[in-house]
Amino acid sequence: MKNLFILLFASITLNVFAQKENGQSFYIAGNNKLENGNIEGAIAEFDQAIKLDPKNVKYIDKRAYCRVQIEDYKGAIEDYNLVIDENSNNAPAHISRGTAKKKLKDFSGAIEDYNKALAIDPKNTEALINRGFVKKSLKDEDGACNDWNAAKKLGNEEAKIILKNNRCK
Repeated sequence: MKNLFILLFASITLNVFAQKENGQSFYIAGNNKLENGNIEGAIAEFDQAIKLDPKNVKYIDKRAYCRVQIEDYKGAIEDYNLVIDENSNNAPAHISRGTAKKKLKDFSGAIEDYNKALAIDPKNTEALINRGFVKKSLKDEDGACNDWNAAKKLGNEEAKIILKNNRCK
């Protein structure tokens, strides 16, 4: 009986390990397709990886990235929600979700995500620059310039160009 239990436990353990390995194989295949410009194919591979290992945020995050590339912003937001649910302190996921929201003209949602990213990482110039563009879309020229100036003070070279192009002081 003891041997049967050990055999059953080993079988279950190996099956779980094999599934995660297969998830990794699909993830690698997805990355290869993404590198070759086959975004739809990459998404299909990431879908398979997620089916085998649904809690692996690395797979979900990469699928979200691909969804943004094909302008499936709602799908990307759903994926970024899962990533953020797993780790609410993931500043890059907040920035990416904010960008997808910005594309859907959910400006208040985008600002909320950029604010969260900045609460996690106050020196994140990508969040500052993106929030500045949302503020500009909302006709808050001073707020936009303030964000871009803050990014410039943190050493972001792109911010200098943005400030000049938008005639900020």
